[in-house]
Amino acid sequence: MGLFGRHRGTPSTAVAPDAVPATPAERLAAISAALVERGLGGAAAQGVPLPAGPGFGQVLRLVEHLVPDAGERRVLCRRMAEDLQSMLRVEAVDVDEVLDVLGATSARLAAHQVPRRLWVTVRGAADDALGLARETGSGEGDLLDRWGRDDAFVLDTLAVLLIVFSRLAV
Repeated sequence: MGLFGRHRGTPSTAVAPDAVPATPAERLAAISAALVERGLGGAAAQGVPLPAGPGFGQVLRLVEHLVPDAGERRVLCRRMAEDLQSMLRVEAVDVDEVLDVLGATSARLAAHQVPRRLWVTVRGAADDALGLARETGSGEGDLLDRWGRDDAFVLDTLAVLLIVFSRLAV
C-alpha cells in the first residue's frame, strides 16, 4: 500500500537496524538517500504530498534511528529552520513554492487524491515548518517556544524540513 492507501510499485522499506553513521553529514546523507529510496525525497518527489498517518510514522522512525540524540535533532531542526528562513528572506524560494514542493497545496492534494480529511494534517505539518522558519528570523514566537520544550514537535518538524531540503536540493 502507498502513502494514502493506494497500491504502489515498490513496497516501503522498514528502518534498517544498521549502525548509525558516525558524523552529522553522513547521517543527513543517509536520511536523504532513504527519503529518495522511499519516493519522498529528491526531484521525483517534488509536489508529492507529505505522508500522513503510518507513512509519516515511518519517516519519524527513520529520523529517530539515524539521529538518535534528541539534542542533536533540536540543533539540526533549528539550523534547518534558519536555513529555510534565509532562503525565504533572499527570495531563493517563496512560501507558495515550498508548499507546492511539499504537495501541501489544495491543487496538489486533490491531484494526488489525498482524502480531504488528511488535508489539514499535511498542510499543518508544512505550516509548522514554515512558521518555525519565520520565527527563527524574529527570534520569538509560539512555535519557537514549542521547539524549545517539545521533543515530539522537534522530531515532526525536523522530518518535514528534511523532506523540504531533500526536494529543493535538486
